[in-house]
Amino acid sequence: MPRRVWKTLGIFLVLLFLCSCTFDSLRTSDKNLGHELKKGSLKEEEIKKEEVQKFEINILAMGDMIFHRPLNAAAKIEDSYDYTPFFAYIKDDIEGADFALANFEGSINSERPMGKFPLFNFPKESPQSLKNVGFDLLSTSNNHCLDTGVEGLKETIRTINACGLKSVGTYLNDKRVDKIIEVNGIKIGFLAYTDLLNGMDSLISGQEFLVDTFKRDFEGDIKKLRERTDFVIVMPHWGNEYQYIGNQRQRELKDKIFGAGADIILGSHPHVVQNYEDYYINGERKFVIYSMGNALSNQREEIIGKKAVDTGLIVKIKISKSSGDERAKLESFELIPSLVRKERIYEKDTYRIYKLKDLLEGGKFFESLDDNTKNLARDRYEFVEKTINYKEAANE
Repeated sequence: MPRRVWKTLGIFLVLLFLCSCTFDSLRTSDKNLGHELKKGSLKEEEIKKEEVQKFEINILAMGDMIFHRPLNAAAKIEDSYDYTPFFAYIKDDIEGADFALANFEGSINSERPMGKFPLFNFPKESPQSLKNVGFDLLSTSNNHCLDTGVEGLKETIRTINACGLKSVGTYLNDKRVDKIIEVNGIKIGFLAYTDLLNGMDSLISGQEFLVDTFKRDFEGDIKKLRERTDFVIVMPHWGNEYQYIGNQRQRELKDKIFGAGADIILGSHPHVVQNYEDYYINGERKFVIYSMGNALSNQREEIIGKKAVDTGLIVKIKISKSSGDERAKLESFELIPSLVRKERIYEKDTYRIYKLKDLLEGGKFFESLDDNTKNLARDRYEFVEKTINYKEAANE
């Protein structure tokens, strides 16, 4: 065979060998590249899973805390007062919440004698008992906050704060500080306003900053607080006493409060339970309970002739926020009817707050009750359930 042919054949074989190696190398590289991409994708998914966290906070709310004189007599121990036994059957619920709140319906003024209706002056130990059973914040903007004057209003705030509780709705001076709490990674802002001051408005003439009322630019307050928090709760003191359905004024204020950016409204003042609403505005869930009723008081039907004044609501709210979300949201809520029962123990009158379901058939206390109490509990439970589920009020 000519030399030129052998030379050409050799070159061809060498090129063929090189191409084969390169092709195998490329195939291996492709495999490796594919493997690396696959590994990278899995890693990214794992990172995303690690980065997305969900935060939750459980809030418990109750209505009016009114320390009437018969309650004070029942709580008196020598020269002091202890109301904690009144909460024995719901204490676990309160302590089980991440944050608990209620409305403090009165004032504290150690320079004046203990007061009765219509001017309430409560023992200075009353806030400490609320702290002891697990409460964290008290609304102080209501129609009884000025019952013992400006001095009483300020002492009430100081006494509440001194025992480790927060107060919202009344202030010591014009240096107003927003109430913002952060629990489990969620910032919640609180505001409280009253629609009436029992005609004592003149006591704060020129010092209106001492009490948050609906005469204030409350919508501006809400908008500003919304910008600084993940969630806003407003506690209004409004409506008509002993009326079981939210009225037109309450509904108008409700629309303004939600329109300004609040998320939840927890109402008080009527001294009976009122209805609730749960709906969405622009994709955000809103919840309002027009009145949570009496959390603790001596009001009873046989005394004032008004039905179910001995009942209230324990409102349990779950709020959640996932990392990356702009705001927190209302996850769920539960409305638990409660009853304040006057009892005779060791030849002394006392009071206990019960969850009404515990007094119904199958409940933990049912077997120990007399027939009258069983009937009362069933009547109250059915009445409260019917009241809170009334759905036509918003369309009146």
